[in-house]
Amino acid sequence: PDGQPQAVAKVATDDSGRQALKHEAAALSVLGPRLPAPLFAPQILARTDGLLLLEAIPWRARLRPWDLPEDVAWALGAFFRAASGNRRDDRGVVAAHGDCAPWNLLRSRSGWALVDWEEARDDGPPFFDVFHYVTQSHILLKRRPARVLLADLTTRAGRIGAAIDAYADGAGLL
Repeated sequence: PDGQPQAVAKVATDDSGRQALKHEAAALSVLGPRLPAPLFAPQILARTDGLLLLEAIPWRARLRPWDLPEDVAWALGAFFRAASGNRRDDRGVVAAHGDCAPWNLLRSRSGWALVDWEEARDDGPPFFDVFHYVTQSHILLKRRPARVLLADLTTRAGRIGAAIDAYADGAGLL
């Protein structure tokens, strides 16, 4: 009635799409509750073959979406540490979101929603999500020259270096 979205429907029309939605639903069910604050995953409202209905997340645009906030990087590391402690079991536990990118990280009033879990994986190495974020930001948003990106990566300076250090701390790798 107020014009606000109530849900997001993901619809698949072929077998590969249905498998992706099934995988995403399993990852959300098992891993969503394991995300440490300030991260959270959308709740599944309904699921049938070829349909995944998720809660709508009211989000706010970010001024610099290519920058990964340190508290989010830390939480991604803590998530990796918690998930990789039991990398593969009969519940489908995975160690990486698999597609952590600026467009899949939504800032909301209650934290940061991590959406689009169809690429979640059980073989994600350490730093997979944080480096995927940095790479996707650089390639698709083109906000940092390659020389600045490489300098930040090699010296662990600037915002990228801070995010990598925060991830390492959260993952227990420092």
